[in-house]
Amino acid sequence: MLAVDSASGKPAGGPGITKPGEVASFVDLANCIDTSKSMVLNANNADALKSVLGSGTGEALKSDADEQLLISVVFTQPVKLQSIGIAAPVEHAPKTVKLFVNAINVDFSDVEDLPPTQTLTFSAADAAPSQPPKLLQYVKYQNVTSLVVFIADNTADGEVSAVQRLTLTGIPVHTTNMNDLAKKG
Repeated sequence: MLAVDSASGKPAGGPGITKPGEVASFVDLANCIDTSKSMVLNANNADALKSVLGSGTGEALKSDADEQLLISVVFTQPVKLQSIGIAAPVEHAPKTVKLFVNAINVDFSDVEDLPPTQTLTFSAADAAPSQPPKLLQYVKYQNVTSLVVFIADNTADGEVSAVQRLTLTGIPVHTTNMNDLAKKG
């Protein structure tokens, strides 16, 4: 289990030092997500993914053929993940959520065979936007370039699972973004 500092609510030991004597703060990593490379499988409205990974103010992402959703999140730079929050309509709220770090080109058969980095269980109450996110096993999420979120079922045991907003909290691992470099010559 992850030790948490009672004063700050953050993992004990914090997110790490960014400069000597300075501790980084955990932030919503929505600005670090490459929505053009992120994708979802088994959604009846895949276009809603951009809103779900961003502000969450648009239409909820809903499963299509059954209750399972497979969301692949690609980051623009490596990040350290601290927590995950899933806001959803209570009647379609995810229950069992399996996370896979740095897994590429994963489909439904892969998530059945691969061991997850972590499995979380959510309740219908956890899906309320006002609920705090679930803390992750921080040491397993230190250099994350992609994250697969597999929603296996929902709290109502229904045929449709939905996600209004997926919030990933952590810190960017500061590296040089080669896309930001201008060519000279």
